[in-house]
Amino acid sequence: MLRDTVKVSRRWNCRMEGAHIIEVQGLGDAVQPSGTDLGAPGKVAKSGSSESDQSQWFGTQAPQKAGIDFDPYFTEHDDIEAQRHDETSFTERRRVDLHWKDLRFDVGIKRKLGGKVDDSNRKTILRGISGEVRAGTMLAIMGSSGAGKTTLLNLLAGRLTSSKDYEVSGEILVNGAKRNPSTFKRQSAYVEQEDKIFAEVTVYEQLKFAADLRLPKKMPSDVKEQRVLSTIQELGLMKVKDSYVGGEQVRGVSGGEKKRVNVGTELVTDPSLLFLDEPTSGLDSFNALNVMYTLRKLASNGRTIVTTIHQPRSNIFSMFDYFCLLAEGQAEGKSRARIEYFAEEFEETKKTIDADFSKVESTVSSDTAKSKFASSWTYEFGKVLKRQWQLTTRERVANTARIGQTVFFAILLGLIWLNNGRVDWSDPDVASSQAFNIGGVIFFTVVNQAFSGIFNVLFVYPLERNVVLKERASGTYRVSTYTFARMVADLPRSLFQDIFFVSVLYWMVGLRADVGAFFLMCYIVLMVAMITEGFTFALMTVFPDPQAAAALAPVYVILSMLFGGFLIDVESIPAAVAWIRWVSFVNYAFGAAMQNQFGCGPECGEQILSSPFQVEISLTAGCLALLGFNVFFRVLWYVILRVNGPKLAKAL
Repeated sequence: MLRDTVKVSRRWNCRMEGAHIIEVQGLGDAVQPSGTDLGAPGKVAKSGSSESDQSQWFGTQAPQKAGIDFDPYFTEHDDIEAQRHDETSFTERRRVDLHWKDLRFDVGIKRKLGGKVDDSNRKTILRGISGEVRAGTMLAIMGSSGAGKTTLLNLLAGRLTSSKDYEVSGEILVNGAKRNPSTFKRQSAYVEQEDKIFAEVTVYEQLKFAADLRLPKKMPSDVKEQRVLSTIQELGLMKVKDSYVGGEQVRGVSGGEKKRVNVGTELVTDPSLLFLDEPTSGLDSFNALNVMYTLRKLASNGRTIVTTIHQPRSNIFSMFDYFCLLAEGQAEGKSRARIEYFAEEFEETKKTIDADFSKVESTVSSDTAKSKFASSWTYEFGKVLKRQWQLTTRERVANTARIGQTVFFAILLGLIWLNNGRVDWSDPDVASSQAFNIGGVIFFTVVNQAFSGIFNVLFVYPLERNVVLKERASGTYRVSTYTFARMVADLPRSLFQDIFFVSVLYWMVGLRADVGAFFLMCYIVLMVAMITEGFTFALMTVFPDPQAAAALAPVYVILSMLFGGFLIDVESIPAAVAWIRWVSFVNYAFGAAMQNQFGCGPECGEQILSSPFQVEISLTAGCLALLGFNVFFRVLWYVILRVNGPKLAKAL
């Protein structure tokens, strides 16, 4: 039986100028290598050859694919580094051949019929795809948009299994045996199309973070360090090792180098199989060729590479050992017809060697194996906290904006209510006239900090969320370690910001001159900001679009403002909606702050609290309620992030 993968046989010819590729062309049969020796310790066997013919290396050695006689990355500097880390070859990885037979993927389509949801109709995405890819080779899954490329890739990578929304059938075999989900996850790695990496980390820091958390905790730190340096060397990133990855606002490495960093994040675990979704997407021809050459070298090191690719150039296409052409969820045409078609462009192509599939009477398992994390919770927390602190201190634009906003509003509010608190509160007439002003500055302080907490998250979290979901999918760390580390890393900055704000405003207005009252006010302001931050974190985990979150986040704050005890007389609120004030964090914050200002003052303080504001919350109850709100929204964020998980919507 013919498979739907086709084997490509090719020879390389290249023309170089310095360290830059000028032209690469695919030729006919492979011949003996010539030109620059990359230090290969042995040859790499052709597909189907015995495993003993292969030389397995990791890191500094670069086995040379027959006929590949150039390397655009390894400069003189890299060769010196390779000698320094020559002892970083690791235990020989297991060679993995991947076979699949009659893969089908059906998605349920929900329709409303007579007010009821009918999900009996199904749409077929893949229709009986069969094929193989062997260790030390590369497979290209090609086809137009919507052909099912990413769906097939996700099936092979174990990212899609049967569920109530879609049905999977067929066989996927690893070295001739049924795939074990937990073992397969340790053997493989998946590189997404988007390069989801923090802009403010260096290339070395990104790979070191992945190595620390994903490699076994019993592995010595110096061995992990060697693994990181070997991976950087293998990807040709030694010259940019200490450069920022970069983004829109941070200058960093090039697009091709960023893609290789993305690959390296998964490569530090030394997987036998590497799955990549559109690795050349968004890259110019030169960077695309460099990325594909890197993958070619990884395959030559004994790895199995499977990648989707859209409209590859001839010099990129000729790098692949196998290809699978999809159209409308099935292999396009017969294998022989595809061979004859591509033979017009390349001198020789051959159909893949048929493989005997064991008759395994089972389909792809619908149970996803529970991943075991490589490190303990405390170790993960330390590493994630360290990275979050680095990111926090390197967010120069965001930090500058936050400091500027804090200084501006502290001085503005202080000038508006300047010395309003420095009056004789024992005089009933003075107290009644100034009480509303003091209530106004306290209320506006609470509201200002509430919106400040929203904007602290709104424009920073979207990219961070994508990175976290990607790292969670690869089993880098637990969700709980990230959420807790995020809160702890933000705490020093929030403390500084809020204490500065209260210090300026408190003494300009002339609020209650008591050290305890001052620090209680700082606590109230800090809790308000953390409450809205936690609420926005949870909201943006459900709605990752900043525009949607920007529209929805203020709704809860505005409701809390209306029932906060300052704008509306509580006695005039209709009974049907009066309960909202008990879920209004502004109500508790304003009540606690007013008690802090007037609750322990002269006798008229009690009169001020009862009229005109009618504060019914004690200082202790208000402070505890704010802490409860903060814990609730942080736990809610954790639960949503854990339940939501990384979505594979693109595959559908």
